[in-house]
Amino acid sequence: MSDQPTLRNRPYIARSEAEALREIGPYRLIRAIGEGGMGMVYLAEQEAPVRRKVAIKVIRSPFQRVEDRIRFQAEQQAMARLQHPNVAQMFEAGTTADGYPFFVMEWLDGESLTDYCDARALPIEKRLDLFLSVCDGVQHAHQKSIIHRDLKPSNILVVEIDGRAIPKIIDFGIAKALDVPLVAAAPTGDNIVGTPAYLCPEAVTGSLRADLDTRADVYALGLVLFKLLAGRQPYELDMPLLESMLLITGDDLPAPHLFFASFDEDERDSVTRQRATTPAALKRILNSDLAAIVQKSVAKNRDHRYGSVSDLQADVRRYLADEPVLASAPNAIDRLRKFVVRNRGAVAATVLVLAALIAGIVARTIEARRAQASQRHAEIVTKFFTQLFDEGIPGNGRTTSFTMNDLLRNGARRADRELADAPLARAEALLAIGRALMHQGDAEVAEPLLRESLALRRKELDPDDPLLAQNYVELGILRARFDLAEGEHFLREAVRIREKSLGPNDPWLANTLADLGDVRRKQKAYGEAEQLIRRSIAIREKVLPPDDPDIGASMSSLARLYIETGRFADAERYLLRGLQLRAKHYGPDHYITSRSYDAMADLRIAQGRWAEAEQWLRKDLPIVERSRGADHKYTAWVRVDLARCLVQQNRAAEAKPMLDRAIPLLRGDAELKDVYQRAVEMRKGME
Repeated sequence: MSDQPTLRNRPYIARSEAEALREIGPYRLIRAIGEGGMGMVYLAEQEAPVRRKVAIKVIRSPFQRVEDRIRFQAEQQAMARLQHPNVAQMFEAGTTADGYPFFVMEWLDGESLTDYCDARALPIEKRLDLFLSVCDGVQHAHQKSIIHRDLKPSNILVVEIDGRAIPKIIDFGIAKALDVPLVAAAPTGDNIVGTPAYLCPEAVTGSLRADLDTRADVYALGLVLFKLLAGRQPYELDMPLLESMLLITGDDLPAPHLFFASFDEDERDSVTRQRATTPAALKRILNSDLAAIVQKSVAKNRDHRYGSVSDLQADVRRYLADEPVLASAPNAIDRLRKFVVRNRGAVAATVLVLAALIAGIVARTIEARRAQASQRHAEIVTKFFTQLFDEGIPGNGRTTSFTMNDLLRNGARRADRELADAPLARAEALLAIGRALMHQGDAEVAEPLLRESLALRRKELDPDDPLLAQNYVELGILRARFDLAEGEHFLREAVRIREKSLGPNDPWLANTLADLGDVRRKQKAYGEAEQLIRRSIAIREKVLPPDDPDIGASMSSLARLYIETGRFADAERYLLRGLQLRAKHYGPDHYITSRSYDAMADLRIAQGRWAEAEQWLRKDLPIVERSRGADHKYTAWVRVDLARCLVQQNRAAEAKPMLDRAIPLLRGDAELKDVYQRAVEMRKGME
């Protein structure tokens, strides 16, 4: 069952002799399907008491070496202890009429872990989900005092059951028990056993070989994870055993991103495609906290590894949840990013704090190479936000409950007090906080913060400084909600600065052109709006990867313009392309992807296709509720649109409770007064 060379002896049985077998007890043999370390494996069929296909492992040898029989019996005993959905199940064991021992296990018509992932171009997140299931199976074995000792991708088969991928660990032929020997005459452990590419250093060191513990499996899992991420791992080399031993016990493994960078271009492209991403994006992933997780798992000194598989598993879960992992000490910016993302459930739009903060810090860090004062500025801003966000971490002794809005408002007050002597740092903090509050829908508090930030930067910076463009963009977006002409003024100034300072093909310029085009669309200046948005798309397609979601955002903007001008076929084409890009990058349940659902609903409403609009809005609503909050004004907006679709389908009874919930949330809101008015009119029509 192994597709890689092992250090165990090949089975004694000749294939011709093996194929002469037809039945073993109640099992009818169909064909030989593999060779284990000590015998043949057959696909067989059982007729009674249940009809099913099974795999049977049997030794057919003269047993010239007692060790083979002992190891086979040990594998029987190991598998008999284990009952877990991620471990191949053993059904029974016995002896053939000719005196050859066998055992029967579930038939797994699957592929090796890495082959399965590569063949389906699974992205990193889905690979990690499968890896976590593998960890579940290994941890179960450890809880039963069994060390596998030969974990590798080919000993982890993935089968699909009811459409769900399930990893199954197989081949416990060299497993070791930690409590009592699996059989009375268990091997001493003096020999090197296992697959060289996945052996831990202590498995090849004489003084430690008999003292293997569960950290040997942690090491192998780290190498499996390395291969899942990077396409292969550094020890998969065809070399003599002695050289393998020297490599295993020698220098530490290279960092995953550096190992990936050593591939030739064709291999990098192939590995990238198999992970449904781009080379640049994959390199970033390989240089993330995942690299620290891998390197902690494969530390040469086992005392420096994770103490258990569950510890390794917990760190992978932290990575997926954007929480700090134990394998690495996160820096201040990383802690901020993880905090914001971790708390996105009720205030998803607030993740934009991160974008604003990092944009400023990166800009200042670039200047730090030229001036010590700029470096100090970046340090001040980073420290300020680190302390601010630390206050919102439950269990730190400073707070027991908080809302993101409270945290941000408190940050604005603290910025005035704590950054009074650092005007540029204060401007940056106020911009980040104001931007986050704006995207939460708290424009009343956000606007004065954004204006103060702009005033501070105007006083300190050159009129064409690209940092000023950040302020003009945020104020332009906010003011366009209430005064399109003022919003247009701010955005045109941002376009002027970015085009002058960054050049005609910069992604930041593309962002601003798209924002200005959206405002001109709302002003019904459709010709200029189309030119601006098309220019934005052209820049993004030129400088960004072809599947970048920002390209999808520009396409959605252009589609909204086509909806308003009655070009429905063009609108649908661009909306579907934008939806495809967003769903691929963010997933179908992300709030950014939901914006495409909302736009598709607008298209169907414009076409009078109310039932289809309803379907899109029903996809949109739960995502908006989760990300914005069930009682947020933007959630109320979606409910009003959904109620409109229901009314148009003569389902006013279903629409009424939606309107009753939405109207109080929209009352008095200047930004959404038109939505409020529409809701009130529909509700009156039901009386």
